[in-house]
Amino acid sequence: MHHIAKADEKLYLYTMGKRLRITAVFSDVDAANNHMAKRNNDAVVACFGPFVFLADKYDHGLSVAKAPA
Repeated sequence: MHHIAKADEKLYLYTMGKRLRITAVFSDVDAANNHMAKRNNDAVVACFGPFVFLADKYDHGLSVAKAPA
């Protein structure tokens, strides 16, 4: 299986002054596409090297200033 992040792990992406909760990380594009086909709310928010990061497309993120430390 190419799903990298465990369900109980909390992973965030900080970008454009916002903090987005990552819902899944994949090392395989086809596996990421299959996951998104089953979970309509997930979308690609970043790609770093071989990794594809997904987040809820309706998550507008939290302002970094408001995010808990």
